[in-house]
Amino acid sequence: MKKDYCEHCGNLVDDNGVCFECQMEAEQMEDMVNSPSHYTKGGIECIDAMKSMMHGAIVSAFIAYCWGASFKYLWRWHYKGKPIQDLEKAKWYINKMIEKLKEEDEVHNKNKT
Repeated sequence: MKKDYCEHCGNLVDDNGVCFECQMEAEQMEDMVNSPSHYTKGGIECIDAMKSMMHGAIVSAFIAYCWGASFKYLWRWHYKGKPIQDLEKAKWYINKMIEKLKEEDEVHNKNKT
């Protein structure tokens, strides 16, 4: 049986010609702070879409935070490896936003009378 070696590092490659060591190194070199791949799908960064989505909105800081956080989890749920967890987190932030909006609505309606 012929064994193939990576042309870059000399280690053995798998049946698909992939070198595990070089693949791991490439993944580690990804900029997980400034441009992680799970935030750059679709040709636009999540933060740019979020900025556009929220532009001009007049909401409290807490609502803005929950809105942005839920959007972030919805943006990446399919790409990060824990889809159910990310969707549950998005739902958690949406529920917090709904609770706060209901509280604000109750206060607003009380002040009308």
